Amino acid sequence: MESHIREKSIAKIKPNLKRLIYDIEFPSQGKRTEYQAICRYNVYVMGIHDYYQLATKVCDDLTPFALSVHKSLRARLKERVKTAKQVRKRKLPCEVPKVIRERYGKSKQLRYVAGHAVVPVGYIRHKPPKSINRKINSYTSEGRAEIHKNLDRIDMTVLHYLMRNPVLYRTIEYNDNRFSLYSAQMGKCAVSGKVLSIGDIHCHHKVPRYLGGKDNYQNLVLVCEDVHHLIHATNPDIIRKYMEILGLDQKQKEKLNKLRSLVHVESY
Repeated sequence: MESHIREKSIAKIKPNLKRLIYDIEFPSQGKRTEYQAICRYNVYVMGIHDYYQLATKVCDDLTPFALSVHKSLRARLKERVKTAKQVRKRKLPCEVPKVIRERYGKSKQLRYVAGHAVVPVGYIRHKPPKSINRKINSYTSEGRAEIHKNLDRIDMTVLHYLMRNPVLYRTIEYNDNRFSLYSAQMGKCAVSGKVLSIGDIHCHHKVPRYLGGKDNYQNLVLVCEDVHHLIHATNPDIIRKYMEILGLDQKQKEKLNKLRSLVHVESY
């Protein structure tokens, strides 16, 4: 049985990619940077790949306009965009996050802008579904109800904010995992269980980067600002202050102490 990306969906993808490329070409100073624009483009393309990889003919559907995307990048960014071959030949310094290196590192379609990798839209293969819940689908009223049931637990406004506002000078892997964790944690602090809001979302490295910690999903966790201060606090007065504010129970204290031990801070 063959499955394709719907023509209606492809018609939506094309202008979105065009707009994202425009944002890379003309990043607004103060409001958005070139790096942020590249992050948004990469997140969007990787989202397309993750969502449509279940279609058996996904490669055939995306390949035709992958060439037009490359032409658009060259036409708009001109000498700012470099091919993978040019990067290797000229030994240009480039940042390639682990998540992109693992998924797209072998692709000749990789492009680079200002030393940052740009995910190739045409480099995608079909991936068979695993342990899929057949009840969840967009073709029946019951299936759509299941989708909405899962989404109801998450504040989509906050999720969209995280997707559109990556943390500056952090890897794409870090920013991608940041909003993935928000969904996985149902929008709540991993320690206190507090509902996270915009401005109060801290993405904490369990093992600090100076101790060799990476930006992979398993090494990151979302906590509220007060908990983040408490994880790193060493002053008894500061610890006491935040413990009184948070009012953690025994189970939450155990979670806190586990995170404190990973950053080499004594348990409270």
